[in-house]
Amino acid sequence: MKKLINPEILKKLKNSKKKIVMCHGVFDLYHVGHLNHFKEAKTYGDILIVSVTSDKYVNKGPGRPYFNLSQRLEILSSINLINYLIISDSPNSVNNIKKIRPNFYFKGPDYKNLKKDFTGFINDEVEAVKNVKGKIIFGTQETFSSSVLLNKISNFDKDQKQILSYVKKNYQFDEIFYKIDKLIKNINILVIGEIIIDKFIFTNALGKSGKEAILNLEILKEINYIGGSAAICNNLEDFTKKNELISFMSGEANKLNFIKNKLSKKTKCNFFLKKNSKTIIKTKIIDNSTNNKLLGLYNFDDKKLSSKEENIFLKKIKDSVNKNDFTIVSDYGHGFISSKIASILSKQKNIIINTQLNSGNIGYHTISKYQKIDCAIINEVELRHEMRNRNEDIKKLISKLSKKLEIQNLIVTAGKNGSFHYNLKSNKTTSCPAFATHVIDKVGSGDAFMAIFSIMNLVFPKDPKISLFLSSLATTQVLEGFGNEKSIKFINLLKSLKYILK
Repeated sequence: MKKLINPEILKKLKNSKKKIVMCHGVFDLYHVGHLNHFKEAKTYGDILIVSVTSDKYVNKGPGRPYFNLSQRLEILSSINLINYLIISDSPNSVNNIKKIRPNFYFKGPDYKNLKKDFTGFINDEVEAVKNVKGKIIFGTQETFSSSVLLNKISNFDKDQKQILSYVKKNYQFDEIFYKIDKLIKNINILVIGEIIIDKFIFTNALGKSGKEAILNLEILKEINYIGGSAAICNNLEDFTKKNELISFMSGEANKLNFIKNKLSKKTKCNFFLKKNSKTIIKTKIIDNSTNNKLLGLYNFDDKKLSSKEENIFLKKIKDSVNKNDFTIVSDYGHGFISSKIASILSKQKNIIINTQLNSGNIGYHTISKYQKIDCAIINEVELRHEMRNRNEDIKKLISKLSKKLEIQNLIVTAGKNGSFHYNLKSNKTTSCPAFATHVIDKVGSGDAFMAIFSIMNLVFPKDPKISLFLSSLATTQVLEGFGNEKSIKFINLLKSLKYILK
């Protein structure tokens, strides 16, 4: 890219004593508002340098950026008003401000009210400009929004447009922000369930063995991510005052250290030693060229808790439930939560329960071990397995299961078909389409959805539609990485929400 600045060019500019003006943004869809912005900015100096956000840090909702970084740079490099470009590989332009040390940092008039900066990024940029002895200038030209234009041309389907219209009609962005922000400053959540380590082994296919009918793979790299109930805690980090985690450990010191290092610092750990057991490790063999999963390996021990272990566990649950505002139970079916414990948990208020079906527990693990509960969440495969029904409409099945087990609120996630909420008392089903457009891996997405739904349902207890929508929007962050590589961030959710509603 001919206009990308480098240290040598920057040094020459500084020595020339020319006035440098710097702008920063995504510039996803170049329009007349950008042109006027650059024109006004250039009036304050001799050299205009534009900082452009890399794809990784755009966070303006699913499907954004519409144009990738190289495409955006190509468009901007053709504009004569711009002298140089610089890539911003961070959430804001602070690092670039420190490098460029502009005389003037130029922002649009819509950023002038710093009190509305919910991200804190603009305030950080203002401080950075002051530190390099520059001056911040807010433009006066009429602004146009790339997000508004992109929302108009985006390929939202009928269901997506319908729920976006519903949210716009019934809520203001500031209202949603302040309601969530007010709750998360005070809420304490208890998480109960097994901890899982998800190992991803990335490989290159070498081909068939010369001596045996097997496929040989070259191991390129191995990455471990924290999963299970620990991942739920990490997804809650930005949405709670503090969390408490009750789980078991195998006594393997290296595994314990890894888990503690990867856990959110907001999480208070209560780990029980399960004798003669293993840390649950679920390994996926990945084809590095396609990101396709080739094979899964389980290393676990489904041995039940001893009577002594069960009693210790029960006592701790009873103590902790009363000390927290809400409880999330994620039962992965690996012998940690017995029928007796499940029965006691079923009687608790302010609780959401999830039972996950996997190849290690299929045929043995079921949501029916929990009876008459207030709220449960499962996925469509688990729903159909529970009801032994492959073809019936999901809305009919969710109603039948809820009535069968007397679940007051049942949520079913259905991948690309979105999510569904059924309320037993009103006999009403609410649905929300999926919004993820860039799915790398689905591992951990169900846990992330449950974590965020539990928060949103507390914020909007009478409107499951907005809770489903916000949970779906938030979960897109997790789907863009392997396993639980990415945790949901409150700021990123707010940014996605703000731009998708324009």
